[in-house]
Amino acid sequence: PLIKQSGGDEGSRYYGRISRQGNPHLRHVVYHIGFSLSTHNKDLQPFKQRLKEKGKHSRKVFIAMGNKFIKIAFAMLRDQQPFL
Repeated sequence: PLIKQSGGDEGSRYYGRISRQGNPHLRHVVYHIGFSLSTHNKDLQPFKQRLKEKGKHSRKVFIAMGNKFIKIAFAMLRDQQPFL
């Protein structure tokens, strides 16, 4: 997401909606990964529930879960460890 702020105050950062910058095909894939994870992955269900309790729309939940998957996959490659 893009950071929207005026001035140099660190406390006034506002993280807006997902920007339309970057590769649209990659955004599409991340969305579908999140959709699949939300229905089939039992390990990430608590994360999904937290987002739903915060009042997030299901499409935002799918994007957040896709982003979480990317971070997990990167950590697995970096540390050469399986997901436990």
